[in-house]
Amino acid sequence: MKRFHKLLGFILIGFALVFTGCYSEDTGANSDKVEEKQEVKIPSFEEYVRMIRGSSFIQKSELKDGVVTIRYYGSYDEYKKENPDSKIDSKDFNTYWSGTQGTQKRLEMNLTRGFTESLRIARLYPEVKKIDMEIPVKGKVYKFKASREELEQFFKANFDELHKAYQEGNKSLSEYIDPVIHKESKRKEFLDTFVTQ
Repeated sequence: MKRFHKLLGFILIGFALVFTGCYSEDTGANSDKVEEKQEVKIPSFEEYVRMIRGSSFIQKSELKDGVVTIRYYGSYDEYKKENPDSKIDSKDFNTYWSGTQGTQKRLEMNLTRGFTESLRIARLYPEVKKIDMEIPVKGKVYKFKASREELEQFFKANFDELHKAYQEGNKSLSEYIDPVIHKESKRKEFLDTFVTQ
């Protein structure tokens, strides 16, 4: 029993030392300093593209002279030829954009999710002036084209301000993107404004 009390005493002393060492009140000259926010690192365009929706299916992406170009593979055979070790099968490839039920609503929602990456890209990279994206689905090619100014007008947003907010740690764009994806009228307006086939 004495051993137990001795051990318990050492443990309590250890905790007391640890906790009193961890807590100290700064009353010196630095106590009035406001904690500075760390600026968020912006990934390179190449790094970012590897994270966007459908990135596994991107055949070509570049940011050159202020123009972003993103092209997705048009067929599973084309995809598999360039990615022979991929575990993605033809069913997964062919239903990625259209969904397993293949409804028009699901296709439109998924295309909108893919094309709203343009908002994120324009926000992250101030040098972007224009964005061109192509998503082929079941023999049709959906082409998205927008300038920075057109996107700012549509989303009623200032990308310079959004860029600054991102650098300060506010990464969410849901207030802009969610209504376009989930409200049928806004989704239709977005697709009619920027997408041709």
